[in-house]
Amino acid sequence: MPAFPVNAEQGVIITPSMSFYSSGTDVLTSLISEEHFTPPALRKVDPKKFRIFSISEEFGIIDMGYLGDMGSVQG
Repeated sequence: MPAFPVNAEQGVIITPSMSFYSSGTDVLTSLISEEHFTPPALRKVDPKKFRIFSISEEFGIIDMGYLGDMGSVQG
């Protein structure tokens, strides 16, 4: 399910891939890992403060909580 990470404090919203040929990036991996490319605009933003939202036709907007509360986030 495509996710929309939102950091309202910093005014940052990351949109999922809109291409049929690309599934996008794993947000958990790309925002918290030094090994993956992180755009310069996101390097100063605390990844743990992103709130993750998804959208489904059946349920509408789904609040999945903060990235920092997800088990695989270290730090």
